[in-house]
Amino acid sequence: MKPDADRFGYTASIEAAGGTVYSGMCFYQSYAREIAEANGWKRLATNSAKIVNILGGYGYVPMLATMEECVAAAETGRLP
Repeated sequence: MKPDADRFGYTASIEAAGGTVYSGMCFYQSYAREIAEANGWKRLATNSAKIVNILGGYGYVPMLATMEECVAAAETGRLP
């Protein structure tokens, strides 16, 4: 997905808004709880129903959204 995000300009938009786009990793297996605590994160928007289900157990309040809504949330810092 990262090459497509790069090609369509999503990566640049997310990074310009202060976000980070990771490639080749599973977020929930990469210290998801610790990342949330370190950054004060509670909410998370994703287009993956699997991630919504999993991340609730890591202390997040996840929201299932379209890719467009996720990008808008990354750009604005607000969930749709």
